[in-house]
Amino acid sequence: MNSFVGNTSGDTVCLLPWCETRATELEKEPCIQTYGQKSRIKIIYTGAVYLANFGCFRNLIQAMESLQEYPLELHIFTAQTPEDLAREDIQSEKTFIHSHVPYSEVLEQQRTGDILFLPLAFESPIPEIIRTSAPGKLGEYLASGRPVLAHVPANSFVAYYLKKNQCGLVASENDPDNLKNHILKLIRDEGFCRSIAHQARQMAKLDYDPQVACERLLDFLSTNKNRNLE
Repeated sequence: MNSFVGNTSGDTVCLLPWCETRATELEKEPCIQTYGQKSRIKIIYTGAVYLANFGCFRNLIQAMESLQEYPLELHIFTAQTPEDLAREDIQSEKTFIHSHVPYSEVLEQQRTGDILFLPLAFESPIPEIIRTSAPGKLGEYLASGRPVLAHVPANSFVAYYLKKNQCGLVASENDPDNLKNHILKLIRDEGFCRSIAHQARQMAKLDYDPQVACERLLDFLSTNKNRNLE
């Protein structure tokens, strides 16, 4: 994150990710099944559906409609109601809205989902916030050990992080057809899915473990305290 955002103030800065990932989640074995073994392929999203991702969900639903040969389902775990999302045209026969689900169940849905969807708006009145956004759910998704599909702008931190660390698949065009091709990549290439899911777990332990973040912060404070005393 430090290298992505940069620092123009001249001050020494330490940026740490928002670490909600529990150590118990990192200790769990990921749930691995091939798509051929399943009667449905569940695309999971957990979190708020709002201005920063409305269009991405509409793209996803269009992409799914062009993949009728696959048993795709979109499951959205959110505080928003089906009526709220329907007003934004986020609805289909294969879209299921789950409102007010306990956090422990949300984590289990992430761990057993087939594809974890991470959207950020391509057309937004807050482009700089979108560019530097580091969603808290990113750490949860990485820790789950399931393939992450990010539908985000190419210049965003999420795209930078996933590509740099090879821990997710990035669909960086605001186009349902392009998104469809990325979904097909995850369905058809099991070796690729295993690779990015394994790397995701490694990055969760490295960047999103609260204990590791605390140690980095203490090290930073100690280093700069000594530097100020010189």
